Amino acid sequence: DLAAVRQCDVVFAFMEESNPSGVGLSLEVGYAIALGKIVILVDEKSDPRMAIVRSAASFTCDALEDGIQLLQQLEMCFV
Repeated sequence: DLAAVRQCDVVFAFMEESNPSGVGLSLEVGYAIALGKIVILVDEKSDPRMAIVRSAASFTCDALEDGIQLLQQLEMCFV
């Protein structure tokens, strides 16, 4: 996953409500931020322990549909 983060322009991080911890997602988001990538975080879980990840992301949404819509809007900037 980290190789894919290095190669992309935008990271779409989806924290599903059923995700037990989010540790892997937190690592990937942190790595992406360190590389200067745009990070869209969809956080369905809204776990208080993810507050630092939420604040570090470029954009944060609570619903998958909102995140997809934001990604589509960003796509227009890269075309």
